Order: sequence, then C-alpha cells, then structure tokens
Amino acid sequence: MKRYNEKILADTKKLSQQSVQKAMNSVTHLTKPPRHVARVGSIVGGIIGGILLVVGGISLLLQYHTVAWVTLVAGVTTIISNRLSFKRNQ
Repeated sequence: MKRYNEKILADTKKLSQQSVQKAMNSVTHLTKPPRHVARVGSIVGGIIGGILLVVGGISLLLQYHTVAWVTLVAGVTTIISNRLSFKRNQ
C-alpha cells in the first residue's frame, strides 16, 4: 500500500508540474506579443496620444482649462507609455 501511495503521489506531482508549466507558457505568450503586433499597437497608441494632445491644445485655446490640462496630461502619458512599451518589446 505504501508503494501504491508513493506512485500516486509521484504521478500527482508530475501532473501538477506539467499544469504549472503549461500555465506559465500561456502567460508568457499572452504578456509578450510578437514584435509586429507590439509595433502596430505602439503606433496606434501614439496616434491616439497625438489626437489627445491636439484636442488638449484646442481646448486650451478655447479656454476650457480643466479639460485642456487633463487631455494634455493624458496625451503625454499615452505617448510616453507607448514609447517605453515599444522599446521594451524590441
């Protein structure tokens, strides 16, 4: 009976390690996209950041100060974030 329990424990350990390894592979695949996907995402994010900067500038000219500053900060943050992400994924 002891040998049987040891065999079941060993099989369970092996199955558990395989499951963890499979999960880690999935996480790696999902968190690190291919280069071309990361590049396209950074380009789209940069365009959105630029649009936010333009909208913030127009809002500042129209004297909507609160909206303008919030939009400008969001645009700058978006552009910086996308640039850092793009450099990290290269």
